[in-house]
Amino acid sequence: MSYDDPWDFSDSGSSDLYEDSQAEWEEDSEAQSSSEQQSSEQLYGSHSDSGGGDEDEDMAYEESRSRSTDETLTETDNISVDQSDVRSGSELESMVSFQRFSVDGRGRKHGGRGGGDANSMTTFSRVPTSQRSPSPEVQTVVVDEDIARELIKEEYGRTVSNYSDLYFLPLDEEERDRLRKQHEMFIAVMGGKYPPPMGAVLASTVPGEKAVLDLGAGSGCWIKDVARDFPLCEAVAVDLVPLSDHDDLPPNLRTEVDDINYGLAHFHNCFDVVHVRLLAMGIRNYREMVHDITHVLRPGGLVEYFQSDLHAYDENFQRVEVDMNRIGAPWWPIWLAYLVASVRARGIDTFVGEKTEGWVRETGEYETLVSNDVWLPVVPGPNPIHDEFVCENMRVDIMSFLRSTRPMLLDSGIPEGLVDVLADNTIREVNESNTAQYIRVCHVYATKRNSAT
Repeated sequence: MSYDDPWDFSDSGSSDLYEDSQAEWEEDSEAQSSSEQQSSEQLYGSHSDSGGGDEDEDMAYEESRSRSTDETLTETDNISVDQSDVRSGSELESMVSFQRFSVDGRGRKHGGRGGGDANSMTTFSRVPTSQRSPSPEVQTVVVDEDIARELIKEEYGRTVSNYSDLYFLPLDEEERDRLRKQHEMFIAVMGGKYPPPMGAVLASTVPGEKAVLDLGAGSGCWIKDVARDFPLCEAVAVDLVPLSDHDDLPPNLRTEVDDINYGLAHFHNCFDVVHVRLLAMGIRNYREMVHDITHVLRPGGLVEYFQSDLHAYDENFQRVEVDMNRIGAPWWPIWLAYLVASVRARGIDTFVGEKTEGWVRETGEYETLVSNDVWLPVVPGPNPIHDEFVCENMRVDIMSFLRSTRPMLLDSGIPEGLVDVLADNTIREVNESNTAQYIRVCHVYATKRNSAT
């Protein structure tokens, strides 16, 4: 590497900052964000309507952009990893029990939408998609602390799902804290909490007439905002574990435990708004989910998708291509390349963000559709496109994201020494580099046709 390489920090004279960065890696975020955001205007910044685009052109995108990740040998100093040893996604077990239950803001537990005993859970068998119905029948059983503990397990020092064979990001308090701060950042970036049609879609004077579903609710910040800003609606948060702060749930919000890879037929025609944010790493067939959500929505309903494509972009918003045979700067794109390889090994499509618009269009069920790219700064560079609040929150998010994705890389068979090299140098790069880097979040929202039109 040449000495004047803008990515080279070998003699940068900033060892103190590097040590601080390493300390930040080793220490958990101690100051947790406990306050909810003040209610902002229910409008996003203006977006261009892409309703006139060609319906087919995005479907060839993957072939033109995808790169092979089958290199056989990667080396860095004394560390080498044989990519052929990276484990592929595990095969579906023939029979795995999974429990579905929910808890609302009044402390009541429910067994799926609209019925059953107050204390409820569902048990059903997992079989390949081609051999099962879209969604299992909801049955009720009592939910207790023992069952709640069975939902999670410890892996590589983090708490993860005990039932999903796909989603391997943590489900612990550190991850929820990251998602809370991320939610605040998204509000700042988007200029509001909700897409413009949402106020009109949820307009009602009848309690419970309107309903909102948040798939993969995470920290629950978005759906709790909805429940408070639209107190007459019914709000439902779905995730692999229930929301942790039961005492803080608004009375019109309930949290439901579910693996949505089993289908959403039990939700069909039940919701006026469906929200999906950064969920791709837990979805086996994202296109199928997009089509299923179309049936979940009532006529005139609204759906919103946010999804990163897990690639790094330069200051000109061009994708940074890396060679996984070579370990070196730029480090953030290398980390993402290994993460993408790990995600794909689990059978997950990492291009779903840029495909979502086409999948929504192909349903033929939507009368308006808006799509745009949201650029988030990993390294702001000398001419940042966002204010200091967004840039700093994004930097903190990246530090935490590195910790959150570490278990997935290790579980894929990547040697711990290599993961540590990648993480340490990525932290250093994010904190010290002045060369701008971005990630792209593909944002789509659409309103479903009214049945009369």
